Amino acid sequence: MNNNNKYNTNTVRPVSEFLDFIPGNPLFASLVSEMGRAYKICLSNKANTPPALKFRLNEAENLASLIRDVYNFEYIPRPSIAFIVTIPCPREVVAADFRDRIVHHYIVMKLEPLFEGLKVFHDDVYSCRVGKGNLAAIERLRDRIWIESRGYTVPCYAASFDIQSFFMSIDKRRLYDELVALVQENYFDWDKDYLLYLIRVTTFNLPTEHAVKHSPSAMWDLIPKYKSLYNLDWFLGLAIGNLPSQIDANFYNAPFVRWLVGVGLVPVNYVDDFYLVDRDKEKILAAMPHIRNYLATERGLTLHPHKFELQPVERGIKCLGGIVKDGEIFVNKRTVSRCYQKIHYYNEVVGESHKNRAKYAEPFVAILNSYLGIMSHYSSGATRRKIAETVLTVWEGYIVFDEGFTKARPVSKYCRLKRARFHARGTRRQDLQTINNFNNEQSRINRSSN
Repeated sequence: MNNNNKYNTNTVRPVSEFLDFIPGNPLFASLVSEMGRAYKICLSNKANTPPALKFRLNEAENLASLIRDVYNFEYIPRPSIAFIVTIPCPREVVAADFRDRIVHHYIVMKLEPLFEGLKVFHDDVYSCRVGKGNLAAIERLRDRIWIESRGYTVPCYAASFDIQSFFMSIDKRRLYDELVALVQENYFDWDKDYLLYLIRVTTFNLPTEHAVKHSPSAMWDLIPKYKSLYNLDWFLGLAIGNLPSQIDANFYNAPFVRWLVGVGLVPVNYVDDFYLVDRDKEKILAAMPHIRNYLATERGLTLHPHKFELQPVERGIKCLGGIVKDGEIFVNKRTVSRCYQKIHYYNEVVGESHKNRAKYAEPFVAILNSYLGIMSHYSSGATRRKIAETVLTVWEGYIVFDEGFTKARPVSKYCRLKRARFHARGTRRQDLQTINNFNNEQSRINRSSN
């Protein structure tokens, strides 16, 4: 935790502050090591966000304070932030403070190997699993359809359904009891008590109790009351913006997926979305009342009454932003439409002058690459080419595309961020050299005086 050296101005906490913990207490040292590992994982994608930067301003002290709180079983979550996102539909997000995110990563870091080692999740459960993301789920559905339909040569049907207000309907009491039972029976590492303690604190935390709203209060009128944590009983609902909520959702669904497999229906599951493929249409229809009853009685969940589709696979099956048809995956029209909305804005509003095009070439490229990166995994060559042609009607000479239209990049002279980073590195090298010269000169003077 002490990273001080003569080339920087980082402050150092006195060693005496930790003397009460370290001698003869390897438990605290192990907790420091594991929390440090969770902190590095937490920083991997959030290092430059404002909450992370604020935490890093006094990194050693903040991390030491967190570790002491956990070690003494005195950890209390900080106030969260709450806001409303409107795309693709209005939804409430409650995100934890950066300090609490470190604890969340610690919990997930311990639970993930346990879940995977015990095979708690069926192989066809996706989301927040290594190698099992959004694209993997779509590809699995494509393969299931291809196998069941024998290459689209025999009649085959696909059903899609989801759970209504899934995250808001999860019973935290049931979730906690099942998590604790699993950990008590199968986890035997040195930090078992700490893990159980942190699971209890995070599971039963009420993130909206002291949350700071980052969206106008009027935006909460855009969502139904049953989709907001502000309107639920204390024992219901998980905050969508927190990492443990994602793996807890998979864990909460695991008994339902096992039950489906047991009755002969193998689903492709991504959080609250389920897809069933079978040659017998009546088999799927006959199973739906039992599925609805199982979810209600065993898991306290409700099957969405208006989001059920059953149709022949040759018509194309919508799945997680893609469309599976004829053995291929095509990009969803809604994704393409959003991409063209961004292009229209940058072409018509931002790109009206050379000064704006030079200034905003890099941000525009970042947006384009987010869409092109998704589309590159699908059968979308013609769509990507058309997108590039539309962009270049205004941005030719500022943005270029690669040969397959899978990636865009700004022309080098408009790479403002790259130049800024290079300049910052050069300035830092000069500062370090100045400090080094000063220290050498001071050492020479001291030697001469002696």
